[in-house]
Order: sequence, then structure tokens, then C-alpha cells
Amino acid sequence: MRIYVPCCRSNNVLELWDVKHTPHLDRVFTVGKDDSIESIAWCNERLFSAGLGGSVLEHDVLTTTVTVSVVFTLEVFLHSW
Repeated sequence: MRIYVPCCRSNNVLELWDVKHTPHLDRVFTVGKDDSIESIAWCNERLFSAGLGGSVLEHDVLTTTVTVSVVFTLEVFLHSW
């Protein structure tokens, strides 16, 4: 079993470091040039990131691709009330 630590870089790159024995960079995710990564979170086996533009992305850890992308805006928020 691996122990991953996600790391967000200022150039919109998300890295997964395997820190089980000897820390090393295991996977690299890139997002679109218009997206930013301001926060990252684990939920069970799922990895999410959120940006300043209101986007929330779910990242597939095995393929290093974005599996779900949702943009939350004030209009979407107000309609949910």
C-alpha cells in the first residue's frame, strides 16, 4: 500500500508524492491553462482540487486525468437555495 501526499504547484501542476519508504514523485497531473489549483482534498480514494474560477475537479489517480469537472458560480449557488 502506498502513502500519497498531494502537492500543488504555482504553475497549476498537481503532484503526488509516494512517502511510504523513500519519498519520491510518483505522478503528475496538469490542468487547463485557464484553471487554477488553490486547494486539494482527499475523500476516501478520490482526489479533488478547487480553483479561484469556481471549478472543482476530480482527478483519476491511476490515469492522471480529470474525470469530473464542475464549475460553481453565484447563479448556480442561488438556484440551489
